Amino acid sequence: MKCLIDADGSIISNDAWHPVQDKGDKGDTGDTGDKEAPTPPIQNYSLISLDAWQEIQQQQADIFTQHKNIGLHLSGNLTTSELLEKLGPADQAQQLLNNFSLLQIEITEFKDGRCFSLAMRLRNRLNYKGELRASGNYLPDQIYFMRRCGFNSFIIDTKMDEPTLLQTLKPFTEVYQRSGDNASPVTDKPSR
Repeated sequence: MKCLIDADGSIISNDAWHPVQDKGDKGDTGDTGDKEAPTPPIQNYSLISLDAWQEIQQQQADIFTQHKNIGLHLSGNLTTSELLEKLGPADQAQQLLNNFSLLQIEITEFKDGRCFSLAMRLRNRLNYKGELRASGNYLPDQIYFMRRCGFNSFIIDTKMDEPTLLQTLKPFTEVYQRSGDNASPVTDKPSR
């Protein structure tokens, strides 16, 4: 079962976002020609890759005035400095990031923690305010920690039934380390 879950643990049945095929991606057409595909059309609720964004922003400087809801699909193994380098001058990157309504981070390996660091930096250092979505290869029991780092929606592919999946979202009542949610660790609380 593949489903979209928000930070409150509710399943979202209708996801408005649709991925835009990258320029070099021929998809399922079977086309093996060397012709370069045209720039993909962008509309509201388009989810585009970082590479496609770099091409599109050069051609359509006013894209955010034309479309209010554009999402950016990022690799989970991308570092913050690599992201900023691809987005342009650092002083403009923060403002540019907040023009995106959605940042979707694709996690390639559930044991790779870089997505947690990227989420924390997007929220705390770059002050990203929009939806931060996790997708890809991660475990349902990691959602609790992802929420603490700043993710607020999750696409998960699991064999769990819906009640079991929703139960995994609320496993802890206390935290043991500091994180992006500013919850006080149990070690900061007075002993009883």
